[in-house]
Amino acid sequence: MRWLRRTTRHAKPGRVAALTAGLVGVLALPAAASASVWHLDEGSGTTAVDSGGRNNGKLKNVQVAQRPAFSGTAYRFNGVNSIVTMPASTTLNYSPTSAQFTVTVHVAFTVVPSAAVGDYDLIRKGFSGTAGGYYKLEIFPSSDHKQGRALCQLRGAKGTAKLTGGPNLATGTMHSIQCVVQPTSVGLVVDGATVQTKAVTIGAITNSSRFTMGAKSTGGDWFNGLLDEVSVLG
Repeated sequence: MRWLRRTTRHAKPGRVAALTAGLVGVLALPAAASASVWHLDEGSGTTAVDSGGRNNGKLKNVQVAQRPAFSGTAYRFNGVNSIVTMPASTTLNYSPTSAQFTVTVHVAFTVVPSAAVGDYDLIRKGFSGTAGGYYKLEIFPSSDHKQGRALCQLRGAKGTAKLTGGPNLATGTMHSIQCVVQPTSVGLVVDGATVQTKAVTIGAITNSSRFTMGAKSTGGDWFNGLLDEVSVLG
C-alpha cells in the first residue's frame, strides 16, 4: 500500500523544499479534487486564510506570527480558550469517490494533556454522534501523561477507524501528522513514516458541522502549543 506525501501544489512559491523535507519517504499525492490549505502565516488580524479560496477561518484568542514553525510562522494556542473556526462547508467532507482524502497538521508542543484536559483537539469536523459522521486529529497522552502521541479517528456511512501511535511528539519541535483515507483503508503517518494502517471501508462523511482547529467547536480539549500548515485534500 502506498502512503502519499503532502501535496505542494497549493504551497506558496519557494516552499516546496521546506514542505517536502518533513515528509521523507512518502510518495507524491495525486491532484486533489478539492483542497483547503491554511499556511497560518498571517501577521495580524483575526482571519485564517485558506489559500484554496474556500474556507477562511475566524481566530479567537490565538497568537499569530509565532515560532518555531514548519514554514513561515505558526499560530499559538493557549490551552484555555484558543480556537480557529471555519463555517460549515461540504468541501471539507470526505467522499469515497476520491482516490484519497488526506488531513495534515504540523504541531509543536511540550505540555502533554493532563488527566483533567483529556486530550488535545488539533482539527475536528463533527462529533461521535453527529449525523453524517465525523473526523478528527488529536494529541493523545500516555497513561502517565508524560508523552503525547498522534491520534486519527473517523466515522463514515460504512465504518469507523481509530489509529494512534508513533513517537512522543512533546519535544517542542515541529512534527507532521497525517490521516490518509482511501476507499478501503486508513493510515496514520507521523513525520513521514506510516505508524499504523487499518483495512476498513469508512464510506462518506457528509456532516454539516463546522471545521475547527485547536479545540471542539463547543469548547474543550483545548490545545496548548503551535499549529502550522494545516490542509484537507481530497
